[in-house]
Amino acid sequence: MYLCPTPQVKEDVKAKIEQNIDTFEAVLVATQLVSGTNYFMKINVGSPDYIHIRVYQDPKGNVSLSYVKQCETKDSPLVCF
Repeated sequence: MYLCPTPQVKEDVKAKIEQNIDTFEAVLVATQLVSGTNYFMKINVGSPDYIHIRVYQDPKGNVSLSYVKQCETKDSPLVCF
C-alpha cells in the first residue's frame, strides 16, 4: 500500500509546477479504489503553501503522478478530483 509520496513523485510535482520545493510533507491522504488505487494527498510545500495531488498506483504497484492542484491552503478540503 502506497501512502507517502516517493522522491520520484516529488520530482514529478516539481517539474509540473515548475518551481523548487524544499518542504514536501503529506498531511492528509484519501483513497479511491479503481482498477488500482487513486491517492489524493494534501501536501505542505512550505507554510502557508499547500497543493493537492492525485497519485495512481496500478495493480502491479507502479506509482505515477496524475494531477496537481495548486493554490490550496491548510484549510482547503481534500476532495476527489
